[in-house]
Amino acid sequence: MTSAAWGAAESSKARHTWVATTIAVLALLGVSWWAAGAGPDEPVVPSLAAPATVEHIGHTDFSWVTLTADAAQRVGLEVVAVRRTVGPVTVPYAALVHAADGTTWVYASEEADSLRFRRYQVEVGTINGSRATLEKAPPPGTFVAGAGSALLYGSEFEVGH
Repeated sequence: MTSAAWGAAESSKARHTWVATTIAVLALLGVSWWAAGAGPDEPVVPSLAAPATVEHIGHTDFSWVTLTADAAQRVGLEVVAVRRTVGPVTVPYAALVHAADGTTWVYASEEADSLRFRRYQVEVGTINGSRATLEKAPPPGTFVAGAGSALLYGSEFEVGH
């Protein structure tokens, strides 16, 4: 191969590499915009706001964890009422938070539409599909967080920050 042919081959190779790299970068940007729900004209800006505030309950080991409305919407927060009926209380399995020490907890609120929750230790009797039967439960009249419990736990103990 002559030096002129070699140079042309190298130039062609470099051009193909540049084109392939450009296509890959544009594809990644498109995926990023799609994943973030933004279009090419909308900047992808992560939220810098904390998803919750934590307020210690004096003389206890517990805290009130208050989610922001945005965080509650993002995780699809659902609450279910704790009612004493005949037999044990059942809650969504998603409400259970398992701590590293083996204890199990749920987060409950005093009001159905509140974003302020407190952690309660529970004892699980049985699990049937997506429902857990509790032998020890939060007080009747409280509302247990189902989906979103992991965010509450993470906010209270600064897990994942």
